[in-house]
Amino acid sequence: MKKTTPLKLAFAAVAIATVAFSGSVFAATVTMSYTEYAGPGSNPDATLNGVSQVDAWTVNAAGTSGSYGTTLNGTPAWVIWGSSGAGNLITQTHAFVGGALTVGQTVSIDYAHAYHIDAGLTVGINLLSASGTEVSLFLKGGDNNFQYSDTGGHSGYLAATYGDTLNTFQTFSFTLTGANSYSATFDGGLGNFSGTFTGASITGIQVFNDNAGGSSDQFSAKLNIVPEPTTIGLLLGGAGLLAFVRRRRS
Repeated sequence: MKKTTPLKLAFAAVAIATVAFSGSVFAATVTMSYTEYAGPGSNPDATLNGVSQVDAWTVNAAGTSGSYGTTLNGTPAWVIWGSSGAGNLITQTHAFVGGALTVGQTVSIDYAHAYHIDAGLTVGINLLSASGTEVSLFLKGGDNNFQYSDTGGHSGYLAATYGDTLNTFQTFSFTLTGANSYSATFDGGLGNFSGTFTGASITGIQVFNDNAGGSSDQFSAKLNIVPEPTTIGLLLGGAGLLAFVRRRRS
């Protein structure tokens, strides 16, 4: 009878765990897909990968503002709103479950707004670090075109317009292309941009409504992270452990 060494047992355990993980968890979580289950101020507020109900969003509401769940053109949606005037800022924020995005990861969300945005006030989407907003896609009341800005000093107007997102979802997609660089797409290519940021990492995404007035509902839906950061870490960790065990055996 052959002797089973600790290293062989470790190799077998890691192999079984890795196969089980890649066969079940990896297949299900390469894309972490959140859809509306209730208003973003509720708990739970999202369905994860069509199966379980989770709390995906944190809402911070000041003054006369609020949130609810609805459908827009048949798509379940989260909604935030804020009344006119100072002090009515509301945000809904998703912190990535596994930590900061790594190079090559993409986060996307569908975005739309109702008809009214007060002149000079803003609505849109932020990418966040621990220090605050690093990249912003936004629409200012009175403007026809969306703008973007980042902490790396890049900014400008985009071809994407107010009318494109008026009660109509357009997908915003953000990809980390380097430690401090990114590319983004929006509105079927009309809102494409790229740049850099100065923060250490991108740890979350936020939809915001900055005192934009009555009927300034901001709709969001279909939040996807490809893959969720924790998935990458588990896969790399398992692969590294297998490599270590193989080296020890040789």
